[in-house]
Amino acid sequence: MHVTQRLAENLRTKRPLRFRADGSFKILMLSDYQETIDFDERTLRGTRAIVRATAPDLILLGGDIPCGPKMKTPDELRAYLDVLVDAFGGVPFCHVFGNHDYDIGFPAHEATAIYEEIPTCVSKHTAGIHGETNYMLPILASGSGDVRFAVWGLDTGNRIESLREGITDEARPEGHPAVIGPWDGIRFDQMAWYWNSSCELEAYAGHKVPALMAMHVAPWEITNLQTSPAGTGAVGASGERYNLSAFNSGIFFTALQRGDVCCIASGHTHENDVMGTYCGIKLCNVSSAGYAAYGIDERRGGRLFTLREDAPEKIETEMVYYKDHI
Repeated sequence: MHVTQRLAENLRTKRPLRFRADGSFKILMLSDYQETIDFDERTLRGTRAIVRATAPDLILLGGDIPCGPKMKTPDELRAYLDVLVDAFGGVPFCHVFGNHDYDIGFPAHEATAIYEEIPTCVSKHTAGIHGETNYMLPILASGSGDVRFAVWGLDTGNRIESLREGITDEARPEGHPAVIGPWDGIRFDQMAWYWNSSCELEAYAGHKVPALMAMHVAPWEITNLQTSPAGTGAVGASGERYNLSAFNSGIFFTALQRGDVCCIASGHTHENDVMGTYCGIKLCNVSSAGYAAYGIDERRGGRLFTLREDAPEKIETEMVYYKDHI
């Protein structure tokens, strides 16, 4: 088939990501560190411990990586990331931005360049659409260049006050379990980019490519895990009310119609680490990884995703807590 510029960019990776010879591939998602250069040592010790325990092939950072307002200069962000990435022990990582990643004291595109210059960072960015961290990473077969799985990163942005007039928490639908927050969300141009990129990937691979989609602020459908825990098979903590975007972007329904995304993972709410299934798509959270952020200390850690090359659509996932490995 004709390889468009978009498809070529989506297939490009700084280093190949590939299923192991035993047919496995593991992704460790860590979110909401919100630390400063003066890291809480418990955060670094916990990170090192669960990276050693899980031996991931890829680390996925789910946003709010530093405490944004305290990152005033590019050099401060570089110094911060040097410390954090050292705790990953050389494992490749990718990231999506959260709202606090936009609260830094310099333009977000400069921060993007800083991340992407790190040798072990395999994140990319897509020009011309909303957000800094929109990309696809292909996971290749163990013995060939065939694309067996995809990781989609989508950027939920920062705040959306300019489009939010008249939308308040008090105006949410009666009985709605979430806070209708000031947060931005996935925009139409991002969803169109995902849809078109996914169609091109399917044509290239000869089949729909099963995928994990990561974003900072969860889609509205995550609340089904709280309102219908039995029906969704929800497992884990979900006691914190979700702070959702002011608008339901439709990203869940878009992914559902496209039929390739098997799991949508998010951070943002620091105490929730629930996983359940709605309309055949796994929805899950990861609780806060940083002790500098609010949260429940016993639930700090990351979420592990285990894939099998012979059935990559059957994603296994579980929380991995610091307390169990320190």
